[in-house]
Amino acid sequence: MRSMQGWVSALLLCFVVLGGASVSAQSIQTVGPNNTVTDFPLWLEDTNGLALAICDDEGLCAFARPDVLSPLSFPGNFPDESFWYTCDALMPTNGIGTAQMVIAMEAAFANGDVIPGDQIAFGRLRIRADGLQASTTYTITTPYEVIDLDTDGAGEINATFDRGFGGAPFSGLLNAGIGPFLQWDPAFAPAPPAGYIGDINVEHAVIGSPIGANYFRIEGPGAGLLGAANLCADPTLGPDPIDTTDCIETPNFILTGKLATQLGVTVDRATYTKTAAGTVVGVWATSASGQDLRASVDGVTEFALVNEPGTGRYFGRFPISNVQAVPTSVTVTNYSDIPNTVVGAPLTDLVRIIQASFDENTGTLVVRGNTSDSIGAQSLSIGFGAANAGGGSLDATGTLTVSGLSVPPAQITLDSSAGGRTTADVVVTGISAQLLADAGVDVTAAPGATVTLDGSGSTGALSFVWTVASTLPAGTPLTITNANSAVASITLPLTSVQATLELTVSDGLGAQSSDLVVVTNVTGDLPPTANAGVDQTIDGGAPAALEGTAGGLFDSVLWTQLAGPTVVLSDPTALAPTFTMPTGQNVLTFQLTVSGPFGAAVDTVTIDTPLGGIPTVTVISARYRVSRSQWRVTGTASIPGPGHSVTIYLGSDTTGPVIGSTTVDNLGDWDFRERNSPIPSGPQITIVTSLGGQLVGVPVTIN
Repeated sequence: MRSMQGWVSALLLCFVVLGGASVSAQSIQTVGPNNTVTDFPLWLEDTNGLALAICDDEGLCAFARPDVLSPLSFPGNFPDESFWYTCDALMPTNGIGTAQMVIAMEAAFANGDVIPGDQIAFGRLRIRADGLQASTTYTITTPYEVIDLDTDGAGEINATFDRGFGGAPFSGLLNAGIGPFLQWDPAFAPAPPAGYIGDINVEHAVIGSPIGANYFRIEGPGAGLLGAANLCADPTLGPDPIDTTDCIETPNFILTGKLATQLGVTVDRATYTKTAAGTVVGVWATSASGQDLRASVDGVTEFALVNEPGTGRYFGRFPISNVQAVPTSVTVTNYSDIPNTVVGAPLTDLVRIIQASFDENTGTLVVRGNTSDSIGAQSLSIGFGAANAGGGSLDATGTLTVSGLSVPPAQITLDSSAGGRTTADVVVTGISAQLLADAGVDVTAAPGATVTLDGSGSTGALSFVWTVASTLPAGTPLTITNANSAVASITLPLTSVQATLELTVSDGLGAQSSDLVVVTNVTGDLPPTANAGVDQTIDGGAPAALEGTAGGLFDSVLWTQLAGPTVVLSDPTALAPTFTMPTGQNVLTFQLTVSGPFGAAVDTVTIDTPLGGIPTVTVISARYRVSRSQWRVTGTASIPGPGHSVTIYLGSDTTGPVIGSTTVDNLGDWDFRERNSPIPSGPQITIVTSLGGQLVGVPVTIN
């Protein structure tokens, strides 16, 4: 039995160790509906359309009832772990140990014991090995991913990765990193048992790896024993191109999986519309694509549901006579299942909420709604919130008005006597729900004048606070009279000042709103000043910023470019706009203009690039591994990213084919890896960066 703490520990191990893993992008593509007995998904479908059920044959699967002498039952005689799919491999290491790989799509229970409601599911990869060198990194290849794992001080690996972990509706399984499902290689006898993809008692070669690795392989020093049968056929595999004992592998797997014959069905919605013209039933359902689904409302007459091609969505409509009473349930049968799956669901009317609004000024809630049963005299009632308390019934016009409420409900629920139900959020209106500060219009006044600050245009406000937000010149002393009233005043000094006043209002319930007003008193002794900053030298392609400052009384700033290749400023009206320095050897000149009521001031700044203006690029390692058909090229660039990339050409110049490209990180490092690439025709590559850097004729190590 497993405790929840055990599952959490396994997940933590996954997160810690999996950092070096290269996980296959493939996985399963669909999780089927839940089994009505076990509440586990009936099936999992991979990207090849292969659907597997829980493998419950104790002769062919990893499945064991607690009491083998009694029939299978849930929860009384059901295993605490079972599997849709398992893929295991075992091989010797160095003649003294073993290596085991376990891959599984597993059904289990959060607290170990078989308890309804505790169902969980996940994908598992487990690697265990001993007999290896201590504290050494080994490369592990599985059919779905390649992982670098370290041995401990005893030369052992014990790593478990549980992914896609979660309970109902089990959608996490789509991210388990396992899929498509492997199958026995038909080139080798025997064939799998009918209805299964494998047999737990038989090792067999497989096909179907999404990364072309139909084997379990370990690469690292001393992994194998000289002359052993499981040494890799290619001696260049492993970290040493000469040593033949640094790579072991096996193509034989223990594979289990049961082909799903019951793909089930879930009824998502069943509603009817009743008018004088007749009654029509609509049914929405979900199953695997391509199933034969039919619905019935009387247990006799059936109508087919139409499948949206390539999806699991189904829909059908069927008229019934208005003479008969509307049935209270619908039955949907999946005739493609063996045996057929039959699911029942309630049949209700469709109710709609047209209006759910609360006027905070009057304390009145108004709800309007209707039902799809327009002639059945169905009654509609309203409940408040999650507890569905309070409320009342809609009148003949489909309206309910509730007065005298201090606090509106967050949601209302509309129920029909025919079973329909829907929920809507309540929209709140009213002045206090629209708190808004209004500090009035900007003012220009004479020196020494007293200026009225009028916030009476604010709405929903119960309290008012006036403050001085800023002044030009900074630090000019100002005093506000009646600062806690809607209407206040301020007396201006005899010298020039531009003051920004802020009004903050509150509704008494914690909500606040603010607005600004500018008061200007100009005597002419504060003309604007401009400073474009110091000259700069910046690498081509690197981010750059202008560093302007302004003084005096001013109301606008503007940057214009006077010389050099045209660049785009992030905001020409800001004091410190940014841009990207153009590549190559360039000199850029910018002018800052500061304007105000009493004229304008200008200043210029020059920004150039270092001599050459082209980044330097280096290569640290350039290698092609034949065994993996893999490129690995690493290096540095003198200009870091973002916005800087590297392209790699095959050959001694840029006329050769492009191998690939990568980006330069924020530290100036770059790393290119590419698998499944053809063997290069020559021993050299050429590197070119997006900012003009170039390195030609770089030698490549091929092994």
